[in-house]
Amino acid sequence: MEIEAKFVLDDPDIFQQLKTSQTLAGYTISTGKIKNVHDYYFDTSERLILQAGYACRIRDDGKKIKFTLKGLNKGKGIIHRREELEIELPDKLWSDKTWSVKACFDMSNKDLSLNDLPAGEIRDSFLQITHGDDLHLLFGLTQKRFVRIITDADRVVAEFSLDDVHVSVDEVNLGGFYENAISGYGSVFGTKRYLE
Repeated sequence: MEIEAKFVLDDPDIFQQLKTSQTLAGYTISTGKIKNVHDYYFDTSERLILQAGYACRIRDDGKKIKFTLKGLNKGKGIIHRREELEIELPDKLWSDKTWSVKACFDMSNKDLSLNDLPAGEIRDSFLQITHGDDLHLLFGLTQKRFVRIITDADRVVAEFSLDDVHVSVDEVNLGGFYENAISGYGSVFGTKRYLE
């Protein structure tokens, strides 16, 4: 279960202020570090994953490649609460052109086969939803993510991220936006309490 607060930031000045602020609502914020994140969203040609109430994402953060089945938002206001199934893809899958992130934007190879996923709950869920149909690339997101840690005294309570996001379809940049997400640590109850 993922619980996070999300905000779209319309003002670039507020985005910059949040990058340097040392406190937020009485909590201390660490100095932070930059991560470059690439997300690729897929579905079947019939949009079976969306129809089932999910999104399919492959994320490359430069260190790991993760394949995720994300439930669509179940929450009110800024607090998002959703089911999330995620696996780290073995390197051997990414050495195969079929699963490489580079291949995701290769116009001659935009389809991915779910049969190549490692056996387990996430593969079973995908195969049940998609009936084994291949996935097709819908769009990509490139994010320059500034990640900070929020603490309450000596206790880590949340990850605070500021994202400069750019959207692309068929390698064409469609523009961008700024986003702020605060993801809690610990129990669902504790996470929700801190995010509120």
